[in-house]
Amino acid sequence: MRIPRRETLSEISEVLLREVELAFAGEQHFVEERRHLRELPERPFEAREVELVSVSRRSTVSIQGATYSVPSHWASLRATAYVVVEDVRLVCCGQALLYPKERKDKQRIRYRHHLSELAKTASTRRVAP
Repeated sequence: MRIPRRETLSEISEVLLREVELAFAGEQHFVEERRHLRELPERPFEAREVELVSVSRRSTVSIQGATYSVPSHWASLRATAYVVVEDVRLVCCGQALLYPKERKDKQRIRYRHHLSELAKTASTRRVAP
């Protein structure tokens, strides 16, 4: 079996799963054993690393050496980061944000998270309502 080339880990996983299913579809041992397997759960298991993170006063979090912005009302709170190879999901205050995973020492800043704070400064009020 060769390793497929795809854009994302999810696409590679789907191709490999189809190839394995095709390879064992006619195997008598697999057909017999399948009857004894448990049913799949309603929700698939999501293999993510869970990390509790502190949100800075500047509404950013650091995860595995990368920096991500969060809404300004999360400042100085604790958030939960769910990390996989492709992305990072941040959860706090009943909200969830999904970011593509950044490399170490990179930043992912969404300035919309800071609009309410920027609107308080006099220079910003003169430029943008």
